[in-house]
Amino acid sequence: MGRKIKRKYKLKPLYVLDGNFTQIANTMFKHIPNGNYFKIYCYLCFRYNRNYQYAFPSLNTISKDTIISVSTVQKAINWLEQKKFIVRYKRKESEWMNNCYYVRYVVENNEDDQKEIIKTLEQELGDGFETEIEIEIEEEVED
Repeated sequence: MGRKIKRKYKLKPLYVLDGNFTQIANTMFKHIPNGNYFKIYCYLCFRYNRNYQYAFPSLNTISKDTIISVSTVQKAINWLEQKKFIVRYKRKESEWMNNCYYVRYVVENNEDDQKEIIKTLEQELGDGFETEIEIEIEEEVED
């Protein structure tokens, strides 16, 4: 068992944040109900590389950094992929064996914003990419 250490942190108001942040679409807060799955989605957003346009952490790295078991990470990745919130694939001709993850977000009432993302995915994945995806989303409606 590891030893416990105390660390001191500074807390600042959010309005002074000018860098060192992760971009997450507001719509995703209501579309990923499981806390651990949402944490994994957020972590993939955090690790998203804008130059490559995907995230590529290993399962062990995700598990270690999020303090979530590898089996739960795998379940979360599978669920996110099933819901089409991420696209997972192996890099071709690479020495690295970890997966790459394209991260998607739900756009409400504006399909035009997705065209650029779809174009990038089509170029990367070729024939294996479905350009049009229909998903069902359950929502609670207050009477």
